Amino acid sequence: MDDSTISETIPKDEISQIQSTVDEFVCKSKIEKFVLNERKCKEMRISFTKSEKDFSPVIINNVPLEVVLHAKILGLNVSDNMKWNHHVNEIIKKILKKVIFLNPVKAFESGYLGIG
Repeated sequence: MDDSTISETIPKDEISQIQSTVDEFVCKSKIEKFVLNERKCKEMRISFTKSEKDFSPVIINNVPLEVVLHAKILGLNVSDNMKWNHHVNEIIKKILKKVIFLNPVKAFESGYLGIG
């Protein structure tokens, strides 16, 4: 198992139970001899409310998780604002890398480089 995701929906005026869920996951992972790398574990908060609620950080093995604005889940770049901008930008970056790679090949094939 490489990637695992834990999610929680918190109704208005309720408190988060995510820490207890994470603690349970950590215990099960230790039983199964699966080592969690706390530095690779991230927390992303998605909220549609106008006022941000202050949540306690999620902690694994006494290490608070880094709160991130974007996370890649099953190949999809998810943003905390649920907009597609980051995902589209990442796809464009990949396309541009391939286009830059193809240009020298086309130039070589056409004899533009003076070789061939």
